Amino acid sequence: MKDEHRAADGYQFRYSAGEQKGIQDEVERIRNQYMEENSDREIDEKLKRLRMLDQKAKTPALIVALALGVVGTLILGTGMSLCLALGHMVAGIIVGVLGMGILSAAYPVHQIMLKKGKKKYGEEIRNLSSELLGEK
Repeated sequence: MKDEHRAADGYQFRYSAGEQKGIQDEVERIRNQYMEENSDREIDEKLKRLRMLDQKAKTPALIVALALGVVGTLILGTGMSLCLALGHMVAGIIVGVLGMGILSAAYPVHQIMLKKGKKKYGEEIRNLSSELLGEK
C-alpha cells in the first residue's frame, strides 16, 4: 500500500508498507548485534522449546491420519482389484466399503488428535510465546 505526500516546497515522497517492514527488519538486526550474548542464547533456547512443543502437539495427529489414509487407500484398492480383476463382486464391494470407511475416518481422527495435542501443550506454548513477544 503506497501513500504519496507532497511537501510545501514541491518535494514528493512515497511511503510503502513493505519499505517500512524492511526498515524495521534492518533496525532489529542491528539492535540484536548489541544485545547481550546470554539473552540471545536464552531467547534461542525458548524459541527452540516453542518449536519442539508445536511439533509435539501436531506430529502424532499427522502420523496417525497419514497411516489411516495409506491403509484405507490400500484396502480400497484391494476391493477394486477383487471386483475388476478377479470378478469377486460381493467380496470386492465389502472390502472397498471398508477401505472407504477407514479413509473417511482419517480427517476426523486427525482433528480430534490435534485438538488433544493443542490442549495438552497449549498453555505452555502460550506462555513461552508471550515471553518471547515481550507481553509478560
